[in-house]
Amino acid sequence: MIPQSQDSKEISQNPVIVSIKGALDTLDDLKNQRSKILEEGVQKCQNHNTVEDLMTVYTGQAEKGTIFEKHLGEFKQVYSELETLEKKRAETQSVITSNMGAFSQLVSASQGDTAKT
Repeated sequence: MIPQSQDSKEISQNPVIVSIKGALDTLDDLKNQRSKILEEGVQKCQNHNTVEDLMTVYTGQAEKGTIFEKHLGEFKQVYSELETLEKKRAETQSVITSNMGAFSQLVSASQGDTAKT
């Protein structure tokens, strides 16, 4: 086992490191959620009964506006979910960006300490 210096333990507990790691973990979670939403959207497209719905409109069993609003609502739901995830991603990205200056200083200081030993 390679011994770790006290400085490396302190660095791993540094609030900047913890914050960036948490943000990166959040980005991974958001990526997985986005994939799931897109898969569900593709499933909705594949299971779409557009032709059947148009036939009900053609035969007078349904109104065109009702059918349109039904399909529009399904796609708006997917879009809304993706929009929410995009806002969360942007917020998380700003956490990373705001901590990059301190992170760079920490890396520089750490490399300077390593060079001295």
